[in-house]
Amino acid sequence: MAIELVNIMQINDGRHQVTIQDTADQTGLDEKNAPVYRTYTLIHPDGETADRLKKRFENLIKAEQVKNAEIEMIEATVKAVVESIDPSKLKEGV
Repeated sequence: MAIELVNIMQINDGRHQVTIQDTADQTGLDEKNAPVYRTYTLIHPDGETADRLKKRFENLIKAEQVKNAEIEMIEATVKAVVESIDPSKLKEGV
């Protein structure tokens, strides 16, 4: 996984919006056929430690990975069920 900083923007009251991207997780292509990567954004208060910011981003990335794994499992289950249906064995009125 290659994480890159995309943007840091001061928003107000000593907080910054920090956006990173995971260049190992391509989600598609833009209108110019350039790769689009999964991005993550957090609000970072000035007093927060670097370790805390890192941990928050790691937790965000882990949560996304868990969600994606669950979606893949559900899709695989549904696909297996649908493919197991044999229309030739179905009889009208049963």
